[in-house]
Amino acid sequence: MNSTTFTLNSLTTLQVTNTAEATEVAIAGELDWSCTDRLRRHLHDELRLLPRALILDLDAVTFCSAHSIRVLVDTALHARAADIPYVISRRSQVVQRLIKLLKLELILPFHSTAAGARGAVQPP
Repeated sequence: MNSTTFTLNSLTTLQVTNTAEATEVAIAGELDWSCTDRLRRHLHDELRLLPRALILDLDAVTFCSAHSIRVLVDTALHARAADIPYVISRRSQVVQRLIKLLKLELILPFHSTAAGARGAVQPP
C-alpha cells in the first residue's frame, strides 16, 4: 500500500492510497473554486494510471461547490469510458445533499462504508 497527501488549497487536502485492489482518494476540507483545477488534475492523473477501481471518500468534505460536483461527474464519466469502476465510499451531509438535489445518484454511486465500496468495485 502506498499513500500520498496533497494540499489543494489552504483548507483542503487530498490523500491518495494505492492498493492492489483500487486507488482510494480521501478528500478533507472545502471543495471550492480555488481547488477545482487541482482536484480535476489529481483525479484524472489517477485515472491515467488505470487503477482496478477508483474509490472516493468524501466524508470530511465541509463545502462543495457546483464546480467541484462537475469535477466529480467528469471523473465518473472518464472512469466509465476507461472501464474503471468508480464509487464514493462515504460522503458528508453537504455532498450527499448536493448529489440528491441534482439527482446524480446513478452517476455518482455511493456506499456508506469503505468496505462496501471496495466490495462493489471488485469483480464477481
